[in-house]
Amino acid sequence: MKKRKDKKIKEKTKKGEKMIVPIRCFSCGKVIAGVHQEFTERINKGENAGKVLDELKIKKYCCRKTLLTSVDMIEEVVKYTK
Repeated sequence: MKKRKDKKIKEKTKKGEKMIVPIRCFSCGKVIAGVHQEFTERINKGENAGKVLDELKIKKYCCRKTLLTSVDMIEEVVKYTK
């Protein structure tokens, strides 16, 4: 049962359906989860990160840092699920 569940989660992560994203900026508390998906899609296409953040109207340095440094950790978390 456990292996089947882990396999499903891994398949979803490969499709990009599951990811632990920051909901709010850790410093100022602004909600940034709404732009995370578009940001990562555009970055993966090869666009300049600074220009993408400007176009998404993310101006504060703390919010920009949070989006730029967020890492997909779901593979690490899956190892420790029940």
